[in-house]
Amino acid sequence: HPHVDGGPDRSLVGVEVELVHDEVAVAQETRARPKRPALAALLGEFRRCEQDLDVPRDRAILVELRGPAEGLFGLRLVAKRPLRATDAVPGAGREFRIRGGHAKPLWAGHPWVHAASVEESGQDRCGDVAVVRDGTGRTIGWGFLSENSAIRVRLLAPGEPVDDVDAVLDERVRAACALRARLFPDPGRTSAYRLVHAEGDGLPGLIVDRLGDVLVAQFATGPMHRRRERLAERLLAESGATRRLSRPGGYEAEEGIPAEDATLQCGEIPDTVRVLEEGMTLELEPRLGQKTGHYADQRENRVRVAELCAGRSLLDLFA
Repeated sequence: HPHVDGGPDRSLVGVEVELVHDEVAVAQETRARPKRPALAALLGEFRRCEQDLDVPRDRAILVELRGPAEGLFGLRLVAKRPLRATDAVPGAGREFRIRGGHAKPLWAGHPWVHAASVEESGQDRCGDVAVVRDGTGRTIGWGFLSENSAIRVRLLAPGEPVDDVDAVLDERVRAACALRARLFPDPGRTSAYRLVHAEGDGLPGLIVDRLGDVLVAQFATGPMHRRRERLAERLLAESGATRRLSRPGGYEAEEGIPAEDATLQCGEIPDTVRVLEEGMTLELEPRLGQKTGHYADQRENRVRVAELCAGRSLLDLFA
């Protein structure tokens, strides 16, 4: 609470600086309505705080006058900036109310809350976990907030947010890896497959393909990117893989992810990796190609082509 000289009228008591989710707020209270010198001093202090906290000057400034009440007159200045993928995430925060007529798909289980369907409240909270309610105030569920995305919230579960979000994610990583271990029990026959399929495994924003002992992942949303180190450790531990490569998801700017942080590897990643699909040997390039570099969902088509072409010469016009 740095002291600010209020000028000749001495009406300015002080300045409070707080980081509230995606807002940098400077607030003060005075004993009487601030006169021009006091406002000038406050704006000067605000600009200094704005510069120190790296708030872009082109963001809107909101001035809210409150009072007078019991001789106090309040002034609040707010400069907004996007929540960066590197910002600390203390826990559950924003609350969203769904506009009339838009809640039905969410009650039916649709995991995406579109920006056009919501009206915000509870903006004084922090974090990238949001709770979603319908127009009557009933809680639909909670999920991860993407501040600048058309998909504003990706729901994780019904009801109110839990205290330990990491424990929820850990359990879902474990369940996803256990399911694939049942589906592909023999790595000597199939060693390339999708290990985590985003919403399909209750992990929105996370895609992971297994290519032998290499995991190729996309932490495609800000909330998943902030938690990627912990998630990567769990993925390696549960899957038994030894190496990991993170690749861009294509929406880094929208999600507040620095471009230089989108690609990261753990362990030495070779240029080519040999894997098996239903006994067929494939040579893949994990660093190249779209998304995670391999279309694992085309496994059955590749098996069918192999059956039709066995013992024959094949003219490939498309690969």
